[in-house]
Amino acid sequence: MESKPGYSAFVALLRGINVSGRHKVPMARLRKELEKIGCSDVHTLLNSGNVIFRAKNSNSGALQAIIASHLRQVFDFEVPTWVIDAPYFKTLSETNPYDHLEFHDHLRYYVTFTGDKVNDEPDIPFELDSGGFRIISRDGPVLYSILDLRKSKTPDAMGLLEKMYGKGITTRNWNTISRILKKLETLGI
Repeated sequence: MESKPGYSAFVALLRGINVSGRHKVPMARLRKELEKIGCSDVHTLLNSGNVIFRAKNSNSGALQAIIASHLRQVFDFEVPTWVIDAPYFKTLSETNPYDHLEFHDHLRYYVTFTGDKVNDEPDIPFELDSGGFRIISRDGPVLYSILDLRKSKTPDAMGLLEKMYGKGITTRNWNTISRILKKLETLGI
């Protein structure tokens, strides 16, 4: 993706789309809709609302509101949206607290974006179900957590995070974050 003068690169994370056949948002249509509102070089990853794009507007908060409003009008349901500038998103690879951990099939590594509101509670690190779910660190508005499926009967980790930090959050597993980071690199961002 060639850099355009006056354009900034962003990552958008959409929450709650294409889950269990509900709130369907086809990725080709999503790309077209974002282009309609002035986004360019739009790339989607997976089918769960991960988007890389460029925009003349460099205010991520304003873009977030514009995209969420437009998608609500087009699809007739709320599409909670987070827009993160690409340079900040790329710092996730530098702050990666999973780097020193071994990956296992029974472990899920999550990254939660809390937005502007960062709750001081609970104290971190935080543990639930004897290590079945752990929030291991926080870096500003980003939480890093681990779900151990051996120690817990799939606790509602996302529900717990919503209780702690409100519904204005979105979570991605580290594999998805890694794919977005790799795509940013491939695109030369």
